[in-house]
Amino acid sequence: MHPGRRRQPGLGIMLLFYQIFGVIGYENIPPVTLGTIGLQAAIFLRLFKLPWYKPTHVCVSAYNVWTKKEYSRLIFAAFEHADDWHLYYNMLSFAIKGRSLERRFGSVRFAYVLAVFTVLTNAVLVALNVLAIKHLGDNDQCAVGFSGVIFALKVLTTYYDSNHLTQVMGIPIVIPARYAVWVELLLIQLFVPNASFYGHLAGILVGMAYVKGPLKWIMDLVYSLVKGILFPSSLNTRFTPRAEPSGYARAREQYNEYVPPGMSEEEQVRRAMEESLQGESRSNGVPPYSSPPFTSNMPPPPPGFIFGETSPREPPPPPPGFYPDLNDLRSRREARFTRF
Repeated sequence: MHPGRRRQPGLGIMLLFYQIFGVIGYENIPPVTLGTIGLQAAIFLRLFKLPWYKPTHVCVSAYNVWTKKEYSRLIFAAFEHADDWHLYYNMLSFAIKGRSLERRFGSVRFAYVLAVFTVLTNAVLVALNVLAIKHLGDNDQCAVGFSGVIFALKVLTTYYDSNHLTQVMGIPIVIPARYAVWVELLLIQLFVPNASFYGHLAGILVGMAYVKGPLKWIMDLVYSLVKGILFPSSLNTRFTPRAEPSGYARAREQYNEYVPPGMSEEEQVRRAMEESLQGESRSNGVPPYSSPPFTSNMPPPPPGFIFGETSPREPPPPPPGFYPDLNDLRSRREARFTRF
């Protein structure tokens, strides 16, 4: 193929676009996952100039990486595919796994996981090839594609998935989710003999090292260090004195201001009534009441007292005519009895 000539989209590419835009919906795919799919489709179609011409120029093998020290293949090989059907199956599987994992990790951390898995998967593939050539007498294999990274992501999805039973490759056989990647590894090798067995196995080992081994701890440590160097102020944002308290903390502070801790239920009710009366007084232009001096050990004020005063006072005199005159009542009774 000429270096500058673009590839014509085949049936696999058209089916991939149909799945992304017509079935799944590109708006339902997170940005890193969608961008990775678009990048690999653009690389396959040769929409821009690449540092390689054919898949054999970037494929990963023990000879090319271990012997010739061409370490760039550890990255480039993951983004090259043999044909459009290879790209279709890989990207469709990646779209499903990327949707759940990117929403779980966040876009930045998921991009970091993809970058690390891409390099580690191909590095483990080279190591497996070297061991197989040395101890099993196998021939050197040169592999391309994103399948190893997808198998690593599949280990993560089955680990985080709450469903403990699943099907493999649409076959109506239900098995525990933790064994799905191993069964799929064997089935792909039976139905697709040209698939890279060591590439898929390398992805499974990387995924297992992340969920069961020390890889996650190491990656999280590096991520925290890099984030602290690039964004030093973001680590202490929530702990600075100027930071606003959370909604629950602010509500708790308002509650403590309104009802101080240690008050009995009666004191809380009386305090609430005072606050309500003060609020109504302020809204009507009436001066608010002062805080009452009573404590929980004092009885409530007797009738005739103005609630809130510091010293008792006598009740006001009754209005005229409220009580009869005793002398007038006595003279009326005497006149009544002397009449007879």
